[in-house]
Amino acid sequence: MFLEARSFEGTLAQHLATLWQALSGKEWMRCHIPVYGMAFYDEAGLILKASLCWECNNIYLHFPDGSTGFCAFNSQSPSAQELLAFCKEYLPRSAELKALTSEQRRRVEDALEGKPRAITWLTSSEELHAFVTAESILRPQHIEALWHIIRYPQCAKGTALWIFWHSEPLFWLSNFASTEEIAESPSRLSSVRSEALTRVPMLLEIQQRYQDGFYTRDTVAVDPTALLPKLHSPELKVPIAEVLRQPVFGDETQL
Repeated sequence: MFLEARSFEGTLAQHLATLWQALSGKEWMRCHIPVYGMAFYDEAGLILKASLCWECNNIYLHFPDGSTGFCAFNSQSPSAQELLAFCKEYLPRSAELKALTSEQRRRVEDALEGKPRAITWLTSSEELHAFVTAESILRPQHIEALWHIIRYPQCAKGTALWIFWHSEPLFWLSNFASTEEIAESPSRLSSVRSEALTRVPMLLEIQQRYQDGFYTRDTVAVDPTALLPKLHSPELKVPIAEVLRQPVFGDETQL
């Protein structure tokens, strides 16, 4: 699903095309996260569509005849970095980022790129929520930042709920009740032990803090019921408190 489609003509279109043509090749990496997509046209119509990932050096291509393919590019080259800057300026990666001021957006983008201590520069509930709702935020490299956020007083109720329900609590809490149990888990779960040692304590801490009233800001609307399974819910070793199943509606007077 696209947040927004935007057309460029004239100078901006030519600049975008120049940046595209200047991309240089590189060896692929394993993943592909299509954050930004673009389509190129000439007078005759569509030339190609593409989605790019600066994390894995991949470009996914879709041609007018229906054929598709991948190619690699050097995401760290000057031309690729200039294209990334263009996309950040004109194509914010989420609705939450789009709603921020340009200065707030720059701080969030710095934190997403893992710049040292950048996560500590995010001081408003809106910035924190824009960070956690960005694509791929639950990947391992962002775990330290998530720990910072769930312990930060400016973290909104809705942000805590978003992290909780997007961290697959039904899976983790149906298999593990504590870190001690993770270490003693059966061999069929051995492949997830390392991630469980992070996810389970985080889920338990969010739940405890939520129940204790640590999260007081109601600036972000999140509805957990939209994230719950419709047909089947596994038996949980750690019950999820009812308060974490209730939506928060956000109060703009607190922004």
